[in-house]
Amino acid sequence: MSGWKSHFISTGQDLRPISFDLGSTPLSYCLGTLGMPGATAFFGFGLLESKKGDKLILNGAAGAVGSVVGQLAKIHGVEVIAFVGSDEKLNWCKNELGFDHVFNYKKVDFSQTIKQLAPDGCELFFDNVGGDWYHTIINKHLKRYGKATICGSIENYNDKTEKLYPATNYKILSLELRVQGIIVNTFFKDWPTAFTEMNQYIQQDKLKVKETVYEGFENMRNAFYGLFKGENIGKAIVKA
Repeated sequence: MSGWKSHFISTGQDLRPISFDLGSTPLSYCLGTLGMPGATAFFGFGLLESKKGDKLILNGAAGAVGSVVGQLAKIHGVEVIAFVGSDEKLNWCKNELGFDHVFNYKKVDFSQTIKQLAPDGCELFFDNVGGDWYHTIINKHLKRYGKATICGSIENYNDKTEKLYPATNYKILSLELRVQGIIVNTFFKDWPTAFTEMNQYIQQDKLKVKETVYEGFENMRNAFYGLFKGENIGKAIVKA
């Protein structure tokens, strides 16, 4: 991979060819839904071993990973309780992606909201945020034998000092929860299978893709910083 460069020369070594039939799908989707973020969503959701009728708590639901997780959940008959960071993202997830319940977490108490929707708890949790979200949901909002995929911890990435949170080990033990992290390269050999399946969903209009496009190589830095400010909807793309 070339890194942040406007041009580079390659012999072809270390490049990743498209290993599935893209068909009429836009090439840029291979950077998002049909690339690393999509694979993270596909295999991370798979770890939850969902059943039809399960309830899923999903934060970061309008991002490149979260938006795919929520749509895969709907395809598999799962009820989605989603949290996003703006009203624009809320409208997209609710009205275009069809998530069952969507909230701007800046305007609600997420714990109280979950309690009202699922007073007996939820079966599934896909965590893109970490921090207070992880500890609160593990301790208060999962049913016995609940399952959680830990994908990211963006709430903590820029911490300058270590934060202390309530312990979760007792809840994991007493409710027999299964909490598993995902490093997507673990599943690398199976990426083509995932992309083939998701590309079929895209072409069947079951899986919608949105890109936040930044024009010009000079905006690479703005695009990167925007990830930590929640500015992107779907995958952030720099068109140089």
